[in-house]
Amino acid sequence: GLTFTAEHSLTLNKKSSSIFVQTDKAKYKPGQQVKMRALAVDAELKTKKEPFDIDIFDPQDNKIVQWRGLTNTDGIVEKNFSLSEQPLLGGWKIKAMLPGGVEVEQPFDVEEYVLPKFEVSLSTQSYFAQTDDTLQGSMSAEYTYGKS
Repeated sequence: GLTFTAEHSLTLNKKSSSIFVQTDKAKYKPGQQVKMRALAVDAELKTKKEPFDIDIFDPQDNKIVQWRGLTNTDGIVEKNFSLSEQPLLGGWKIKAMLPGGVEVEQPFDVEEYVLPKFEVSLSTQSYFAQTDDTLQGSMSAEYTYGKS
């Protein structure tokens, strides 16, 4: 068969810091509160307690919220902000930045949506013995729109 051999020098750039950003959910509706937390760590994954900045951008890249010099004694910063009743719909992003240029973006969506609603009913005998291995009954599920 064919054999290929090549040698190259590689430069390893060790990452000195990372930031992790988390939201309480991926999709929000207008008027809801976005809950988030951010954590900065060093190369050994130990929390960094130096201040960092967070910006929130809408789908048109307009800066909607900014926080500067955020710190906390345990290294985790928690922030909340409320979306307006008529925000731009689409992909928003949270951008967290450490001094020295380390940054991360966490996307989230703002959409008009309705959670599916349904009702589950379970019918069984009014009693059963704890020695019984099975329980007889019937179950039905009904969606908001009357479908079963």
